[in-house]
Amino acid sequence: SDWPLRYNRVQKFNDERALRKIRLYVSPQFQHNVVLMDKKKTCALCWSSKRVQRKVKTHCNKCEVTLCTLPRPPSNTSCWEAWHSTENLRAEAKTRADALATQRQQERELNQARHQSRMAAAAPARN
Repeated sequence: SDWPLRYNRVQKFNDERALRKIRLYVSPQFQHNVVLMDKKKTCALCWSSKRVQRKVKTHCNKCEVTLCTLPRPPSNTSCWEAWHSTENLRAEAKTRADALATQRQQERELNQARHQSRMAAAAPARN
């Protein structure tokens, strides 16, 4: 397959033995380092759809995969940490994507409630 991988990264790094070994392997000579990119790309681990995704500028120099580096719910670890330590990457990706979708839904509902509250306050009082 073409390198770096563009599609099905979670599936391939979880299921393909050689990619799994690269993802989980650490030694003094083989370090996974955060590299800052010029352009934001979608985190490979916590996206769930075109509507629900997180764009970041950080990726792994060895795996060549874009990953969040800030701790996130539900585990309060970063996608970076989870990518390089979790055995079942598919389950981790689903958990993180579901958490992000729930967070975004709650944000939308809160914004709608704020908007409705402002509209009600701005409407002229009727007698």
